[in-house]
Amino acid sequence: MSNDQLDAVSLVRKRPRLFIDGLDFNAEKFCGRYTSQALILGAKSVRVVRYNNVWIIASDFNWLSENPNLSDMQSPFFQVISDEKLGQNSFYQEIVLTAFCEFVGVYQNGEKAFDIGAFEFNVPSLDDEILNAPLCVVFKSKSM
Repeated sequence: MSNDQLDAVSLVRKRPRLFIDGLDFNAEKFCGRYTSQALILGAKSVRVVRYNNVWIIASDFNWLSENPNLSDMQSPFFQVISDEKLGQNSFYQEIVLTAFCEFVGVYQNGEKAFDIGAFEFNVPSLDDEILNAPLCVVFKSKSM
């Protein structure tokens, strides 16, 4: 992570009320915002699966790789990036994951694109449709 990226993530952590509801990250509320973002940016189908404390969000459309507003797939995880499609004063929600989660894994068509944090993910019972989706984001929130 560069200093600029660290500063953006630090900002989210220091001023959580600007980025999340309240002071504590809530995975259920985040999933609602994230699925909304996916649909606004072009997904037709989004699935959310909870496996113990691990959350999996799979989409039939990869807005991270097919978006001319993003320099690369990782940028919204480390920068506050707005997009007029998301609405006034809105931003890509991925940076919230970086700021408040133990780990984040991003899969593209079943292949790991990248991960953030100490990534430990082994869920044997998920169907291939979820893990092989064009975009699959897996995260575990930090214990509060």
